[in-house]
Amino acid sequence: MNKSAIISSKGQVVIPKQIRELYSLSQNTRVVFEPAGEAVIMRPAKEVGSAKLEKKLSEFEIDEDFRKGWEVDLANKIKKWQW
Repeated sequence: MNKSAIISSKGQVVIPKQIRELYSLSQNTRVVFEPAGEAVIMRPAKEVGSAKLEKKLSEFEIDEDFRKGWEVDLANKIKKWQW
């Protein structure tokens, strides 16, 4: 499947809908651009560590006060594990 797009004056490109759907690229998906000879590879960025955990925690419906205390406690424990 070949699709094309035009780069705007601000350097922006609209990713064709079929490509977004094929690779599950949705709004606010962080992407990485990698040079590959005469091509550029665009791929979703891998979420690591606390960013991934924070995203997962945001999916739960938890009382805000409990959540803040719990997140702080967990963050402190994670800091101890880092080398």
